[in-house]
Amino acid sequence: MGLTTIRRIRKRKAENKVYLCAPVNSLVEGIYEQNIPFSEIKKHGDFGLGTFNDLDGEMMMVDGEIFRVGSDGKVNQITDEETCSPFACVTKFQPASDEILDKE
Repeated sequence: MGLTTIRRIRKRKAENKVYLCAPVNSLVEGIYEQNIPFSEIKKHGDFGLGTFNDLDGEMMMVDGEIFRVGSDGKVNQITDEETCSPFACVTKFQPASDEILDKE
């Protein structure tokens, strides 16, 4: 007589997704222009990292706002959502906890 074990597996909510607008291998292969506008990338997250076409700086997204860090270290906010990226990795940030820190 065989014994069967049934285990209930909980379905997880799809809340911890990461969106890649292109595989990172495309950068390794020298594809520096994908023309994916940030208006499209922002549909998939509000927090992430990436780059700009022609590798023109590092892209940071924080709270849905996009910033460009140039080779000179200067940070500028990007307001033109039609600016394009060959690579970005974004997610919808959900903190696990909220903490109040003392100023000391």
